[in-house]
Amino acid sequence: MSALKAMTDGREAGVWAMARDAALMDALRVAGNDAPVLRSHGWSHATLTIGRVQEPPARLVDEAREAGVELVRRPTGGGWLLHLPGDLSITFALPGPLRAGQLRGAAATLGRGIAHGLRMLGHDADFVVTPAGSGVGCEAICFDRIDREEVSVEGTKVAGVALARIARSALVQSALPVTPAPPELVAFTARWDPQREDACHRLARVDAFELARTVQESVARQLGREVQVISWPASWLARAEKMKAMRSADFAFPCPDRDTESQSA
Repeated sequence: MSALKAMTDGREAGVWAMARDAALMDALRVAGNDAPVLRSHGWSHATLTIGRVQEPPARLVDEAREAGVELVRRPTGGGWLLHLPGDLSITFALPGPLRAGQLRGAAATLGRGIAHGLRMLGHDADFVVTPAGSGVGCEAICFDRIDREEVSVEGTKVAGVALARIARSALVQSALPVTPAPPELVAFTARWDPQREDACHRLARVDAFELARTVQESVARQLGREVQVISWPASWLARAEKMKAMRSADFAFPCPDRDTESQSA
């Protein structure tokens, strides 16, 4: 059985981060590779990611631009949320063809991995198994609710999970807000992502790099595989560059096809 391929990247601009995540799935599909990939990365500047099916309010778009916040559409579903330098995002790509239940199973694998990683670092984290809530609308904020396969600490959501089925494979994106809003973004955050400050408080003093490492180990253990740390193959980076060039900086991805499942992010 092939190993879990693990990639640890630095801080990225939003449109580049989303292009890389989508390129992962495209590369695995074309290569016919059965090895799952787990990728962690940060954010180079304030970025608001928007769920694949969301049409955000015009006032949110205007205020984000005025505040210097990049806007980018995720390839997965769910509500919008703010990412800041110092925050951690983790992506799990599971090549298909998927069997029944494997899409949600991939989300559960990542959610359990994050909860385990946080517990290893001294946080009383819980993996959420309650039924999913109502669907995500245009006014939905990711951290407004806790959904299944997500992670909470002392009743506060600290890790959102969003997923999509792409070319019969699974893509799962997760985000952990670790960094409090800087003074220039306090008002914007309070208006458009107010729950992230509670999550930051619960995740105080979390070492993002160490958390990413423990999540790698947990996911590999759940899959019964070894961890193989890799760098980006040149062909994968070329795919990411092509996808980035095809999208606008404001909304990196078009509206979804019918083969996407959405959840909080």
